[in-house]
Amino acid sequence: MNSTNLELFWYWIRQRELIRIRKEEGLPRPWTGDPILQAYHFCNVHREDDRGTKEIHAVIRGYGNNFGITALPWMYTAGRMFNYAPSLICFLTELWCGGEELVRASFREMKANGNKIFHTAYVVSTCGKSIDKVDYVIEVVNKVRRLKVPCVGFDECHQVLMSVDGLGSFLAAQVVADLRNCGWLEPLGEYEAKYWSAPGPGSIKGLNYIFGGATYTTYYPLVDNLYYIMPPDIKAMNIHGQDLQNCLCEFSKYMRHLNGENGRKRYYDR
Repeated sequence: MNSTNLELFWYWIRQRELIRIRKEEGLPRPWTGDPILQAYHFCNVHREDDRGTKEIHAVIRGYGNNFGITALPWMYTAGRMFNYAPSLICFLTELWCGGEELVRASFREMKANGNKIFHTAYVVSTCGKSIDKVDYVIEVVNKVRRLKVPCVGFDECHQVLMSVDGLGSFLAAQVVADLRNCGWLEPLGEYEAKYWSAPGPGSIKGLNYIFGGATYTTYYPLVDNLYYIMPPDIKAMNIHGQDLQNCLCEFSKYMRHLNGENGRKRYYDR
């Protein structure tokens, strides 16, 4: 274990939550003395505090009466693939009004006009297929529509979603988190509610800064270890497994900036 990086991880959680609190209290910038946290964009400790997540929830609530509650899994799949509320609004509106061809036509027009379609937070590929990215979203969403997605059990729901080509562990887990936090998906007991998460490339990198040797296989025992040694003030934040996974992903970005390593840079512009 790298004790210095472990302390930096706890430091990142404390500072990021403090930034959120100070910002929501209406205090002026800077909300932290950390130059990296001042300059670059990082998600919140609790993913549900992120503006993008709130916007996606709001859009889907607005279309709930149109498509019905059983549509939530595929709607949130679309939401996370675009990860951009205006595109999700366009997708759901055109799908409701005219179907897939109207969706394609609207996005072709948006693309021709130079409008943003996908958020840069997630890199959603077409998994090597020679296909337009919007067509690929439609294809994945249609596959999810045909699934019988369980509304009890985070892990079972995750496994069912991952059966779709195009929904890897990370993206499927984002949909699970959305379904969980909108109240549609319930945990299979208290243990799953508190500790369940699924690895993604960012959280593996975050674990590697702390422990080294982190892989998709060793992810779970290492995350359990983090819970075991979590300081009391961090525990008091009521961080569950998916929050911790999210924090590890954001911490990996922080360490990349701190060490001057190559990678995507997303500046804080709000």
